[in-house]
Amino acid sequence: MSCSHAVFIPSSADSVWATIRSFHDLSWAPNVVTSCEGDGEPTTVGATRVINGVFAETLTVFDDEGKTFSYRIDDGPGTPVASDLQTGEYIGTVRVIEINAGPEAADGACVVEWTSSYSTVDNAAVKTVCDGIYHALLNEMRNSCASA
Repeated sequence: MSCSHAVFIPSSADSVWATIRSFHDLSWAPNVVTSCEGDGEPTTVGATRVINGVFAETLTVFDDEGKTFSYRIDDGPGTPVASDLQTGEYIGTVRVIEINAGPEAADGACVVEWTSSYSTVDNAAVKTVCDGIYHALLNEMRNSCASA
């Protein structure tokens, strides 16, 4: 199973990537993320973080040139994906894609896509959780990066 969300940001892909590329820095989402404690180099596979004291995640892919990273959720609160968290089967991927938005986006524009894959059988419950979290994070990203 999977879910996918995206947001248009009227800023260059390079600028947005510079803002979000550090696995340990979620300061661009102050209304969603109250704390992020990281361990290891934040752009090196194997780096870990704990978000809001409850979600433990590990960086599994980092591609600076491709402007993408993936992470595994290792632990979290009792959610519809709790069994996937125990088996490391919940994978999230963030990708920044440069687009040609025409003259109204003279400084560049991009789309940020945030996807996840998981094996749980309760797809509707996971979608509800993912929708809320991803929408909130992508809106924060758009607001932070568009004003930068």
